[in-house]
Amino acid sequence: VLLIISLGVITSKSDNYGAFNFNVYEKYNNEEINTFMESAFSPNDYGNSYDKVGKWNLNVVRIRVMGSPTSEDLKTLNKAVNDINTNVKDFRLEINDKNQLEPDMEIYFIPHSQFSQYSVNPSEVDGFALWKVSTSDIYGGNSAGEIYKARVFIGIDGLSQERRSHVIVHELAHGLGLHHNHNQKSVLCIDGPDLTEFSDLDKTMMRILYRKDILPSMSRSQVENILNNSRENFF
Repeated sequence: VLLIISLGVITSKSDNYGAFNFNVYEKYNNEEINTFMESAFSPNDYGNSYDKVGKWNLNVVRIRVMGSPTSEDLKTLNKAVNDINTNVKDFRLEINDKNQLEPDMEIYFIPHSQFSQYSVNPSEVDGFALWKVSTSDIYGGNSAGEIYKARVFIGIDGLSQERRSHVIVHELAHGLGLHHNHNQKSVLCIDGPDLTEFSDLDKTMMRILYRKDILPSMSRSQVENILNNSRENFF
């Protein structure tokens, strides 16, 4: 079972919500919209309920890698970051290898036994994340609102490299503000295959979430109204 979310970094804060953005003109099919809605608004996701949009409002998200990642872990992480940067406009992730600036997101590659220092019932998951949002100044398990800081945890013991690679991309997707779904084409699928890179569906969901007309803390009905105008069969 996998948990949760994270990602963080900033050089400057973006205040151009609602400004021109090519994503608002993109059309989506029913599968893409339905899977996005499930991933953005989950009423019961391993005990967590998400009823509002959670996303970053940053130009740059600076990541610091902690612990003991393998070379393959770093390869997977770098590809995932590149995929996000290619698909999400007006916003990018940067891995700060020099650790010169304070990160907004820390990714910990640590043994499962150390999870208990940060979260309850850590033995049930291979990875999880905690983040801070505009409505709270402490790390927690609800991403609703404007995400501005996060910690992501990847278990390094007892997992094959394939499984670890899956956990990495799974948690990065959470870090953007997306939650679990039941579509086996997505890295966020509950009990789905161990995909080790973002699928086309995942990339589309990222673009939807980071449309400029979808704002932090929006409700499900508000987002549905926006996306109904972006269906492929809408005239």
